[in-house]
Amino acid sequence: MIKTLCSSASGLNAQQFRIDTSANNIANVNTVGFKKTKPLFSELIQQPPLYLGDPAPEETTTGAGVRVAKASKYFSAGDMIVTDRQLDLAIRGEGFFKLSRFDEDFYSRDGVFYMDVEGNMVSSQGYVLGGVKFNPGTTSVTVDPDGTVRAEDRNGEYSAGVIDLYRFEKLAMLKMEGENVYSYHGEPEEVYAGVPGQGAYGAIAQGFLETPNFRLIDELTTLIEAQRAYGLNVRTMRTADEMWGIANNMRK
Repeated sequence: MIKTLCSSASGLNAQQFRIDTSANNIANVNTVGFKKTKPLFSELIQQPPLYLGDPAPEETTTGAGVRVAKASKYFSAGDMIVTDRQLDLAIRGEGFFKLSRFDEDFYSRDGVFYMDVEGNMVSSQGYVLGGVKFNPGTTSVTVDPDGTVRAEDRNGEYSAGVIDLYRFEKLAMLKMEGENVYSYHGEPEEVYAGVPGQGAYGAIAQGFLETPNFRLIDELTTLIEAQRAYGLNVRTMRTADEMWGIANNMRK
């Protein structure tokens, strides 16, 4: 019974983590470029029976529960929606925008940008997109698929810079920092800059935004499954506790 309690407790922890992960995904259903997280589980070490009784085959073992192995980010591309806004950008394929704030570099698939008073192209949270600078009084912006940025002011059209995209040798080393940006915790030489639309880098689409890479119905189904599994573990633990109480009373 003690083993049943421990196994149920491990199941409760695992399903709680699964519920929290799905709930976080659902909460970001409207977050531009959001990438879903999926928990992966592993079985705890199998153990031979510890009780004495009828002989059992030597290979007989019993499970000891489950644990969370890791939570993996899935970086597959989401669908694209049309906004027709000049500073809304999406990436058709692989790659990340490189953003900076307080001399730190971050990466994101969130393509909602604005023009600040200094002529920088910035995200909703104030992160600066490198390689672009606008003149005062800019009235129109055009971003080509290869990242070339052209703008217009009262003096006519001018070149405002070039947007590069970035890829990583180990996507697993990207860490979510909040505000829809990631930091890379690998070696600097594992970060590769490239021209949009060339090689393995996706092209930039102006006037589009990328939606999250999951379907809401799938996450809701996962959430219901996890809640049901959590309830089953609760009932198992309650039953084991009642049986343990009966055994203790019999000893008295």
